[in-house]
Amino acid sequence: MECSKCIVNPGYHTFVRFGDVNDIALIYTAPAKSSDFNEDGTKLENIRRHINHYNMPWIWVFDCEGMGFNHYTELSFNLGLLDILSKNSFLQGVWILRPTIWIQGTIMLLRSISSAPLLQRIQYIDGSPIEIITKIKSQGVAEEYMEWLLENLTI
Repeated sequence: MECSKCIVNPGYHTFVRFGDVNDIALIYTAPAKSSDFNEDGTKLENIRRHINHYNMPWIWVFDCEGMGFNHYTELSFNLGLLDILSKNSFLQGVWILRPTIWIQGTIMLLRSISSAPLLQRIQYIDGSPIEIITKIKSQGVAEEYMEWLLENLTI
């Protein structure tokens, strides 16, 4: 089930299925495009609802472009997110586009305190939008999905 915030305001959390690769759904999220700054403490629960909505194999394509201090989360949130993601048997991997130093540091910290197998399935994909598209295409993603992704990478 989608979260109540996205029902009222579609795209509130930017969980968008934009394509597939080898029968695995590609789900795009861009925190900088989200409207949720966790003022009411429900962000983790709402993200859980989005994650559990996908009852098929999927890859989380997480775009860090434009993230600022207001998008950074506390360690407890990150541990909670890792727990949710680790329990989702459908999640095949995480592609982090244009990773920030903060995201890389957070993942390094999580890897030092957790042995969750998911942490080994994280891939960083960086560069210009065209370089990112080229790297994603090399993963077997069809050309037909690239226009949507390229449009969203340049916004």
